Amino acid sequence: MMPIDAFPHLLNVLFSDLNAGSSIVISYKMPSAGENGREKPFPMLTRVNGCSSVAAFADYLLSVKASFMAGVTDMLTDLEPPSRHLFLSQVISRCHRFAFRIVPLHPDELRSPAACMHTHYGFYHPGFDPGDGPLPDHKTKQYLIWHTRNFANMWRISAMTLFAELKGLCCLAEFFPVLTRCNDGKPVGEKIPVNFTVSELGALIRVMYEANMLGIENKEKICRLVVGSFSTSRQKMISAGSLKNQFDAPTPEILDRVYAMFGKMMHKSQKLKNFD
Repeated sequence: MMPIDAFPHLLNVLFSDLNAGSSIVISYKMPSAGENGREKPFPMLTRVNGCSSVAAFADYLLSVKASFMAGVTDMLTDLEPPSRHLFLSQVISRCHRFAFRIVPLHPDELRSPAACMHTHYGFYHPGFDPGDGPLPDHKTKQYLIWHTRNFANMWRISAMTLFAELKGLCCLAEFFPVLTRCNDGKPVGEKIPVNFTVSELGALIRVMYEANMLGIENKEKICRLVVGSFSTSRQKMISAGSLKNQFDAPTPEILDRVYAMFGKMMHKSQKLKNFD
């Protein structure tokens, strides 16, 4: 069973992807003067955290939340009943800071009569990525925060849902072994263990990505799906951020190991072909 003094490390692992998701970055570009019919062009919003639409952002948040809740569930099953509420209280305490990523927007700053009809929400101190353009001034930042209000509202709804699910777990914590295990004693949603490291797994997925063997183009989504389905020989729980780092920058030594894996698979496939 998991000792209580391991909580800080486990919480850091658990929150790694959620922390990355809460670092909001608004990407935009500045059209040339006169391109949109104005002498001083307005910035053109391109992405929020790599997502080009609210629907894609909602899917991104849903995936991050599902991975987070799966991690919480896995950790609860390894705790003694008296420790579960303590662990969940620490999880909920850390989660509250994510609510402060969203703040109400003031109508006098929006300069829109429609904004006075109901409350709109925006990101609090997001990062801005102008690409090759200049850094944004205050007016540009306010403009972009207003035009990402639907993204911010989606974040607010996801945070509220996460709080509700965690509080629900507090009520069910003492019954958790019954709720999370099948008749054969294996956890529901058990991951497939693989006999190589996170670095090798990231490089292997990268090679498959480069060879167009995967039907998903979004690299972050690929990594989230992989960590939700696989565990390595050394790590039962892998963060999507850690896998993404290995995916983005595999070392020559790791690529050599992956090359050897493919060689072994080719040898095995040849044996199967001869067997048939």
